[in-house]
Amino acid sequence: MDSATASKPNADSAAIAALQAFGVERPSQIPLLLPVGYDDFAAPYRTVESLEHGVPTAVEVVAVDSPTRCSGGIDRVRFKIVDETGSRYTVTLYGEDPELGKGITEGVELLMLVVAKPWQGGLHLTCKEIVDAHWRGHARPTYPGRKGGDTRERVRAVVAGYLRPNVPRATQHVISQLEPIAPISDLLTSVGCPDWTIEGLIWETHRPSSAASGEHARRAYMELAALAAIHRKHSGHQSRRATAHTVRSLGRRVAQLPHPLTNDQRAAVKGIAAKLAEPVAMRAILAADVGTGKSWVALVLAAALADVGARTIIMAPTYPLAVQLAEEFARLYPDITSCLVADNHDDTHASTAMVVVGTSAVLTRELGQFDLVVVDEQQRWSRAQREHYVAANTHLLEMSATCIPRTQALIQFGKVAVFPMRETHAPKTIHTYLWEGDGAEMFRQVAGAINAGRPVMVIYPKRESTDDGALKGARKDRGKKTPQAGGIDDRHSIEKALPRWEAKYPGRVRAMTGEDLNEVKAAAIDDIRDGRAQILLTTTVVEVGISVANLFDIVVVHPDRYGVTTLHQLRGRVARNGGEGHCHLWCPGPISAKTRDRLDAVLSTTDGFKLAEMDLQQRGTGDLGSESSTQSGADQTMLFGVPLTVELIESVMPHWDYFSGRSVSSQPGD
Repeated sequence: MDSATASKPNADSAAIAALQAFGVERPSQIPLLLPVGYDDFAAPYRTVESLEHGVPTAVEVVAVDSPTRCSGGIDRVRFKIVDETGSRYTVTLYGEDPELGKGITEGVELLMLVVAKPWQGGLHLTCKEIVDAHWRGHARPTYPGRKGGDTRERVRAVVAGYLRPNVPRATQHVISQLEPIAPISDLLTSVGCPDWTIEGLIWETHRPSSAASGEHARRAYMELAALAAIHRKHSGHQSRRATAHTVRSLGRRVAQLPHPLTNDQRAAVKGIAAKLAEPVAMRAILAADVGTGKSWVALVLAAALADVGARTIIMAPTYPLAVQLAEEFARLYPDITSCLVADNHDDTHASTAMVVVGTSAVLTRELGQFDLVVVDEQQRWSRAQREHYVAANTHLLEMSATCIPRTQALIQFGKVAVFPMRETHAPKTIHTYLWEGDGAEMFRQVAGAINAGRPVMVIYPKRESTDDGALKGARKDRGKKTPQAGGIDDRHSIEKALPRWEAKYPGRVRAMTGEDLNEVKAAAIDDIRDGRAQILLTTTVVEVGISVANLFDIVVVHPDRYGVTTLHQLRGRVARNGGEGHCHLWCPGPISAKTRDRLDAVLSTTDGFKLAEMDLQQRGTGDLGSESSTQSGADQTMLFGVPLTVELIESVMPHWDYFSGRSVSSQPGD
């Protein structure tokens, strides 16, 4: 793709479509989609015996024969090669293309990326890629790939075709981000690139003179992006004046709760109340792990604020959770006017109520001004939604068991106050298991729980199969909205699973999804709670706001499709009132190394705080600027395709201290 082609509107649209998964929205951003690494073809190996085992390495060899399809499948071919010593080796090339290996014939020179492993007393080679010969002698940038979408080769081609007309535009954007910090030459020196220019640095990341030079340029650019992110964080999160509220009725309102507060709850209530008493708009996080009772903290504070004439809105991401919070507040504090705002509810007096509890329906209402905005399960809302009712002088309290990476980063860097809660009212232990393949042993254990009389919740990733089928017939009298079909194997849909479970446990199975009417959801949960049913097949609609006291066993089908936060929330449905719970994560198919890392994180701890930190490390901080809606990964301001990590930000803090004037005793890097 040349620059003339790249300037055409239809070509631009195709290019953006190929890169939009990485946040790229216009051609001028394409040069800021950094490579994730480099393949070094400057001096490919010619002797196989010299290769490091298990590491993808470039080799240049000669084919001895043509590939032959392996027996027992069509996903791989084998052929033989000879290196410059005359030694022969077998090479396996994987892929389902019927023409896999076409063009490989006796005597053809091959440039390949291979992995060498010991085999039958010698070495066997797995070919990762047959490389175009024009890369010989060069370092090739490797760009982020997208599962099920464009290949990395496609991304590389698009980026290469759009560099020349757009690097100057990208350069001006980067300079605009960096100039408020310090002179550009000083910044480049601080990251190890004296006498460079920003434009030269960008070019070197994409067309490096060597793999080592590319890595150096890439790291330097990422450090500059981290400095810009710190600048946006500091310049965009300034304190604002707000009305100070001294809540003197806290003790009386706490006494109206049915049980004493835990030490963590008591500390959170006191700490947040102290923040509300300051003449500065509070920005705080109640980092309350699953089952620690964060709702009581919010309700007590809302009641005490109402006593001094201050209004509170509590935003809940699901209808069941909103109902639960609204009913609990009305029951605890009947002397305070409150209102539930949700579809099909009468909320005509919401604008005058002292406490409003609502679903996302509150975003479409005119409810007046609030002194405190409480956002429950903050990871379920966008930044714009969370701040919809936040004025300059409004206090904001967000609550979550596992904060989104951007929020977790702001906590770690001290830009929001955090009130942690780990203590539960009753001791509990939750065992988490990862099962792969047919899950036979898992189903044996689940059957044991059912036979022992315990209820079981099974989370499916899909509501129904791609055709309208059994679920409609089986549930037609229970009320539901228009079905939505997903792209997941039909066997793992509730529609297909329901008759299988019913056949084995007749009369003891219920099914529920987010598309069901509210009364259907309530009936299914009540049947499980009251013992009229024992097995609940559902989707992630139960992630928050669903509490079944006697639930101790949960199965999550295809946990590879969910993030750390969702898995932790689902696991938190068991042993709500203490005891020993079991969470089974079942992966019917193969999973990637990245997915395994995420699932291993969930297996390693039941501590939501540790999981939030792991999630931050794995996914990146997003953009720390106050106006940003990028909540994880790359900052998508100076950096695309590569996560902005805490490690990266911390590594440039000495430079930031120097440039911001907080430390003038030494030069950066001394």
